[in-house]
Amino acid sequence: MAFNPTGWADYKVVTVANSGAAVTGYQQVLQLLSVDVAFALWRSDGHDIRITTADGVTELPYWRRTWDSTNSIGELWFKCDLGAAGNTTFRLYYGNAGASDASSYDSTMQKLDTDGGTALALYHFDEGTGTPVDTTGNTTATLIGAGAWVGSDIGGWGPKQSQNFASGNALDCSGTNKAIKFANLLDTYGSAYSIEFVFKWPASPPVSNPRICMKYNTAGAAYNGIDLYLESSSGKLTFRTVYNTGASDVVHDAKSVTGESGLSTFKSGQVYRVVIQQSSTLGKELWINAALEAKYDAATTLPQNGSVGPFVLGAYDEGTGTSNYSNIQLDEFRVLNRWQTRDEIVCNWTRRKYFSGISTQQGRLTRSGSNPILEGAGGSAWDKDMAQEPVPYTDGTTWDLWYSGINNADPRSPIGLAQRANTSPEGSFTRNGSTPKLGLGNGGVTDSACHAGVFFEAGTWHLFYSDDITATANLRRATTTDKTTFTAVGVAIAHNQETTALGYANPQIVKAGSTYHMMCEGRSADGTKWILQHFTNTSITNDGGWVRSAAGVLNSLEYFEGHSFSHLSPFPVNGKWHGWYHTNTTDLVTPSVIVHAVSADLDYWLPDIGSGPVLDHCKDGLTVGGYQVDQIADAKMIESGGNTYLFYDVSANSAGVYAKICVSTYDGTVQQFVEGDNPRVSSVGNAGAQVITPSLHTNGHAFYAPTIIASNGISASLHTNVQSFFTPALTASTGLVASLYTGAQSFFAPTVSIAGGPQQLTANRIDNASVFYSPLLAPGAVSLAPSAYSNTQTFYNLTLTTSKTLANTLFANSSALYEPIVSLGSGPQVVSPSLFSNTQSFFTQVVTPGAVSLFPVLLTSSHAFYPAAVSSGSVSGSLSDADVARIAAAVLAALNATTGARTVGQHLQIQTAVLAGNETGAGTTHVTFTDGTAVVEADVPLPGAIG
Repeated sequence: MAFNPTGWADYKVVTVANSGAAVTGYQQVLQLLSVDVAFALWRSDGHDIRITTADGVTELPYWRRTWDSTNSIGELWFKCDLGAAGNTTFRLYYGNAGASDASSYDSTMQKLDTDGGTALALYHFDEGTGTPVDTTGNTTATLIGAGAWVGSDIGGWGPKQSQNFASGNALDCSGTNKAIKFANLLDTYGSAYSIEFVFKWPASPPVSNPRICMKYNTAGAAYNGIDLYLESSSGKLTFRTVYNTGASDVVHDAKSVTGESGLSTFKSGQVYRVVIQQSSTLGKELWINAALEAKYDAATTLPQNGSVGPFVLGAYDEGTGTSNYSNIQLDEFRVLNRWQTRDEIVCNWTRRKYFSGISTQQGRLTRSGSNPILEGAGGSAWDKDMAQEPVPYTDGTTWDLWYSGINNADPRSPIGLAQRANTSPEGSFTRNGSTPKLGLGNGGVTDSACHAGVFFEAGTWHLFYSDDITATANLRRATTTDKTTFTAVGVAIAHNQETTALGYANPQIVKAGSTYHMMCEGRSADGTKWILQHFTNTSITNDGGWVRSAAGVLNSLEYFEGHSFSHLSPFPVNGKWHGWYHTNTTDLVTPSVIVHAVSADLDYWLPDIGSGPVLDHCKDGLTVGGYQVDQIADAKMIESGGNTYLFYDVSANSAGVYAKICVSTYDGTVQQFVEGDNPRVSSVGNAGAQVITPSLHTNGHAFYAPTIIASNGISASLHTNVQSFFTPALTASTGLVASLYTGAQSFFAPTVSIAGGPQQLTANRIDNASVFYSPLLAPGAVSLAPSAYSNTQTFYNLTLTTSKTLANTLFANSSALYEPIVSLGSGPQVVSPSLFSNTQSFFTQVVTPGAVSLFPVLLTSSHAFYPAAVSSGSVSGSLSDADVARIAAAVLAALNATTGARTVGQHLQIQTAVLAGNETGAGTTHVTFTDGTAVVEADVPLPGAIG
């Protein structure tokens, strides 16, 4: 589709890096935060968003999943072609008040495909009438009972079951005795198969082992086949396969070997995307909503080929009649003759194309072979049944692991400490003592102390904890310097401080600049869900001073619609916050998985739905207290020694309360972990440009870029040595003093580069919340030219904030302007070490033509930072009467020593005085003077500092 940019203000360049194979029609996600773009560039509703290829003409389909211009978060998906092993660029247009909305889910995302023509069957159930048709043409379908249709697509998008295709339908088998069977499907088995479909659980499910999917064959008198059903006696979903040669059944139940399903009951009205697959070498797996629910790791024997039997969805049928109906609705059914990878299953779940080379966080972590690293102590110990909620800390040689422990005979949950003297946390941890550190009469806490958060600062550990496990839990603080003797201090956040949560628990504390941030959870006011909130404080010891952010409940973190989310572990990477947290997949109690999200401010988040669950239930098949793992929770991400570790606990909440602590690892830093997705958006900008916010230009114009627009007074020859920065002359509306940029003088030195050079502006100086030249240049305000720095230094230190306007008061002895990135050495653009003293020049006095000379005499409240005119190598400035008197006295002393005595009252006319030294008095002043009879020149030692 051809795009006409007329009417749009400008565009951003989006670069997508792909290290895999080339792909066409791929759905690429673009997550945007305030540190990426200024949301004011677009209409508040985002309707003026357009995405094109690099030519600016070929418009691409896109879907605006979420767009919140008030809080500066947005997520777009666009359908594109990517080249192999390289970068592909696109244009993101903005600024058209009259544009209509072009966002389209249907045009961007996709339904299941034929797998390159190799699928054994593919049904979209979009007919809406009659009998469903196989897209591949390989099979035929027969409706059991009167056929019915839902009237709309029910496939959902990832965890958002409300997001569906506007066009489409689904098969309704929710009435009495309804199902569908297929002829010529899996009549023979190869080495593997994969069955995938979507179903919605009914409001009134049957009670007798309802069948969801089955395939029946016979070999002689023996039964062979596949069976997926909800076991009525246990409430467990069971994926059973049977191989029989006529002697006895060889049964492989995923449930009974390495993974009971976490779905103890399906939720009425909930949509589930199921994948069941079996391989003669890889075993078998049961996936629900992109999470691995059950598995059988060992090699399995596929059912034996024999007489052809039915393949049925929604009922049981051995060829003699149907029974055990499940009353489900069905959508998107496909059967493959191969095994599907984890990333492929996630792609299908989020309705996008899979291709070789895709990599997400879900497949990047490796669970430690030492798991669990801590579990219940057994016996009669205070923590005999449970070790959970890990809070790790390391000094590089020893690992501390604070945790909550439980003895099921006592509902109270104290806090303990286990340790490991090793650079790696992979291995067993040893308890520090036989009693808890806080709680049950220890550490000054009589009763409960649980759900810990630990912050270490200035030799002191601050332990924040809940004083109860009910809805009235306060967050309290205790301190220790030796990890043995604790002092209980006070209430950090009272349980009734806010009305949106019932008690507080699991605080996670980080410090950014001088602000302390706490992410903590509670139950929602109605008691149905876990929720997260963000508090800030100016001091870690300011109990009662924690202030909840204006965002309130962090609803943008919701992953599965309407379900709990809690225990977020934040980690800063490149100016953004990344968080890992657990979210329940069904309701408040039953299973949770760990997912990832990103934020600019810890308040408004974008969940990383494209990666699916980062960790799910059954990867390692751990058993907990004799029950199978069905919940994974309480994530804590930490980096040490260049490696990344994600701590978490696993439990079997569907059968009883038991937990163990585990760790998964990644061989690289957290930054490498989060930036390892492929393909991924590597940059959003203007081909290396630095964008200036409105005080200098309109929103749409680049500072250094090939997209300079001449009509806004910027010349294309901006970067030459002889061109002024602004052309023609500056006007008052720009906020810049016109005399600073004369036609003969370059604004910046000739070393300006497009990107990566000495004048590159770091992102934190051009984000939505700050202004590059703050806020408008005026007398008394300061603008530093990037040419004043060496070629290897960035313009601003990352710690420079907008509040640091550069006035003369910053040059006191106690101020530091640019640290620690200022380099020392010789040259006109180098800052000397004594830069900030009251008697030292800001820059050394040697200035080359074209550079800027900055002298203290210009830093008064009534003068601009730059002089009225910058000339080639000299500085204009006035000397005070006292300065002249000191120079005159020095000249008189020199004359008395060289040309004869003069009297104080004798008239001397000083024609010129060139300062060749510095302000402390070192060096000389070369003076040309006349005494009325002759012109004399002399080098005069400076008598003292010149103001």
